[in-house]
Amino acid sequence: MFNYILNTATKDQLLECLVLCDKDFYPILSSRVNLTEYADKLFKRAINFECWHKDRLAGIVSIYCEANGNTNAFITNVCVLPDYIGKGIAKDLIKRSIEYAKEAGKSEVKLEVGVSNLKVINLYSKLGFYEVEVKGNQMVMMLNI
Repeated sequence: MFNYILNTATKDQLLECLVLCDKDFYPILSSRVNLTEYADKLFKRAINFECWHKDRLAGIVSIYCEANGNTNAFITNVCVLPDYIGKGIAKDLIKRSIEYAKEAGKSEVKLEVGVSNLKVINLYSKLGFYEVEVKGNQMVMMLNI
């Protein structure tokens, strides 16, 4: 039913996914970043784990996992289109990104989530992430791998 692929989405497809998921971020993603510039940055610098349903990008997890001697990776984006929420896509994509980071020699994965986004915090906690810091309305979570 779902096809999981790495780095095939175009900048425009990434942008479309971000726009359609914008209101699901806490606070709203477009209130924090320019979505066009962010999509371009994800396209150029991140590893994008993609879930496709037929010809539609249903979800993405974007991770920075640079070979710079740094021991941590950073999940910068988790986005699942509203029609596909609750189908395990985010969990599958996050697990794939963690495995990728582990194979790249990273020892920890960090991410940020809105402190009021309890449903997503619960998902991350179930995957083994734990709170390390709160910065304003954002919580930094980490997973040791």
